Amino acid sequence: MKHCRAHLRLILLSIVAAVSAADKGDPIPCSVDSDCHALLQSSSACVDGFCTNPLRGGCLKQLKEGWNKTRACHSEDTEENLQHCTIPEFEDDYMEIRISALNWQSAYFNAWILQILLSELVGVPSTIETGNAAGNMDFYDATRPMELGDAHDWEGLRRAQEVGDCRVLESSGDDYQSCSHVVPETCSSVAAMRREMEGEGIIEKSVGIGSITEEGWFIPKFTLAHDPSLASYAGLMGPENRQKLANTFKRPTKWKDYCLHVSPDQFFVQPKSPTSRVSAGTFQPMASFGSSAGHNSALASQAQWSQVHLGA
Repeated sequence: MKHCRAHLRLILLSIVAAVSAADKGDPIPCSVDSDCHALLQSSSACVDGFCTNPLRGGCLKQLKEGWNKTRACHSEDTEENLQHCTIPEFEDDYMEIRISALNWQSAYFNAWILQILLSELVGVPSTIETGNAAGNMDFYDATRPMELGDAHDWEGLRRAQEVGDCRVLESSGDDYQSCSHVVPETCSSVAAMRREMEGEGIIEKSVGIGSITEEGWFIPKFTLAHDPSLASYAGLMGPENRQKLANTFKRPTKWKDYCLHVSPDQFFVQPKSPTSRVSAGTFQPMASFGSSAGHNSALASQAQWSQVHLGA
């Protein structure tokens, strides 16, 4: 048993390393295959000026020594990608599982981990649902497009409950219909919707995934040195600070305005988190706005997270 646990830990570490490496955003340009070998791995090739996904045949096969099993093919594999996978031996016994990726990093990381576990350890084909026809978050896609989808796709769960096998639905164009069997991560802010769907028998009772998150604001250290009152949200509150706010920020920009009018890509590609720079003292976290477990302020909060999947 101890050996099995150690083996499983090594597998999970390989998977975590793989999904972290896969979160690269834009395609990597190249001139020859050796460019991709140096930048990524020897299993990547230079095709049409960009490096292909080095893990499309399976992350464990590529990263774990002695692992020779190729991943199970799924319904969205291209003809070229079918050369890097095997037809599932359980194809007649288990239908393809579709996992909702949502559109934030921890959620699609969890979706990728589930896809890897199903495709490479269990041998059951699995695909990623983004909620719209344009999105593509398949971990094994040759081009690694990283096209995010919708935040919450409850209708996809309803359709999966109705049809069972998502492959029977239209998966492209204007008639696209989302469909998913598993949502790897939801926040307590949507607890009411979860309870409603549990009551209807659409999903099984959701369970906590063991994580409590906290959101906050970060400011550069030089800003704090210039105006120590900004160390806390209190430095932005009250009538005494209205003139300072007006002079500093001119006019408040709402998130919707920023996404629609400022961000060149409507914020689909999110900026890197400053978290890695906090330890160096470059950024200082501002005080949380009334944080409490399960509370979901739009500004900052702690939130309990849950996973949901279809009921029987």
